[in-house]
Amino acid sequence: MFEGLDKINWKKLHHAYGSAEDVPDLLHALASQDSKARKKAYYELWGNIYHQGSVWQASPYTISFLYELIAAEDTPDKEDVINYILYLATGEPDYYLPFGMGSWESFDEDYKNWQAKRESWLAFGQAVSTKDEDKRSYNSDEHDNARLDCYFEAAQGVPILIKASYSADEDMRVYAVWALAYFPRLLNKEAITRICELAKAGKTPREQAGALFALSMISYQMQNVDYLPIFEELFKADDIFVKTAAAVGIIIVNGFEDGQDAVLFIASLSPEAMEEIDEHETPFCGEIASYISAVLELAGKDDVARILPNMAASLQGITEIASVGVTSSILALIEKANPQLKKPYTDFAAFNSVSQAALRAIAEYGGWQLGGSGVFVNYISMIRSWGYPDSWDEFKKFVGLLEE
Repeated sequence: MFEGLDKINWKKLHHAYGSAEDVPDLLHALASQDSKARKKAYYELWGNIYHQGSVWQASPYTISFLYELIAAEDTPDKEDVINYILYLATGEPDYYLPFGMGSWESFDEDYKNWQAKRESWLAFGQAVSTKDEDKRSYNSDEHDNARLDCYFEAAQGVPILIKASYSADEDMRVYAVWALAYFPRLLNKEAITRICELAKAGKTPREQAGALFALSMISYQMQNVDYLPIFEELFKADDIFVKTAAAVGIIIVNGFEDGQDAVLFIASLSPEAMEEIDEHETPFCGEIASYISAVLELAGKDDVARILPNMAASLQGITEIASVGVTSSILALIEKANPQLKKPYTDFAAFNSVSQAALRAIAEYGGWQLGGSGVFVNYISMIRSWGYPDSWDEFKKFVGLLEE
């Protein structure tokens, strides 16, 4: 394992904190059976090769070695490696939810150009003389180019991800399938067939739902409705998690108008149902409530009066973290429903009645405090970004729940 690792001039390459000469030891540590050693290595790698959503000159050179860790028999916690690769490839996977990477009309051309330059890119990483830097035509110093390097380099591991989807380990299967959804244009028939198999007959609701979420992203990105019958069949499932994932798929693949039954189902999920769904671990960072709210935000633009009350009610049954995404989606719909109003908002009475009720729900049940320990800064910042008073007391005064 790691053949060629010592051929890369890590000292010359850089990451967020300077020279990347520490990277080889960190990669070796990920293969350790010592959990403390792995935890320490991940702590470093989440701050240097990947740093707050950014990738660096050295970042794409690590990806082939990370895939070797996945392919090796004895590597512990391989799902963590898959997850890390996905962040290197996309910057922030959750940013692309619920539709995936988008149409990417120039994909074929971009990929062809990258393939043509990959050999010189690899040679640059192995070069010892700094003079070679001046001759290099494909400059990964710039974050945008490093991102493209990372994405396409990660795409080279699709066959390894497909194989991982057959693993005996459920975590491995779930994360492998989820990662495949971010490379839809490079998936072969075997990959799609496997994802469909897990959607229809996964061993657990989590596995089925994860495959359904992945399949909905792939279908949307490739503008393919062939898998709609799978979503429609599983929308009849008894398990609430599987049924919810199938409903999301119907909406994404079939459109909001043709997927009205699915829209109404997820819009009417009770706080108790949302709490039950959120008990399932997902491969994406955000909670299911945030994922659903992103779908409903788009569906609700044409039916605010029916969707908004249910979204507001869901705030009672979710965590503070999830409430950030849900509240943001609610505020987006309120803005859509009140186009005559200008930011910053100062007159609560000017909002329509449905919006007023939703704003009061935010004041009562929003994630203003994190674990009751203090102000949740991320939530406050989100509220401010939509043009509302950004302290809990001031917001309650705004909606009339606290006297001036």
